[in-house]
Amino acid sequence: MKQQELSFDDWTSMVPMRPQMWLVVYCRETDSVRLEASLPAGVDSNGKIIGWDKRLILDEVNLTDQFVEARNDERGEDGVAVAISAR
Repeated sequence: MKQQELSFDDWTSMVPMRPQMWLVVYCRETDSVRLEASLPAGVDSNGKIIGWDKRLILDEVNLTDQFVEARNDERGEDGVAVAISAR
């Protein structure tokens, strides 16, 4: 699995000028999570979102996968791996 990086600078220039509040929307299932960062187009008189200006849908994360992060640290130990798993 690759790490994802979001930069909102490019996206905010493509929408109308107004105060912006990006929301992180998620759906968690038994063994996975789906995520998106979304910019609402506006709200109705009851405060409900009426639509979206932009939606950045991210890759699904499988909670049963095990992640390994390789790193080089100041101790000079190349190739050290740290196992990270979902709880």
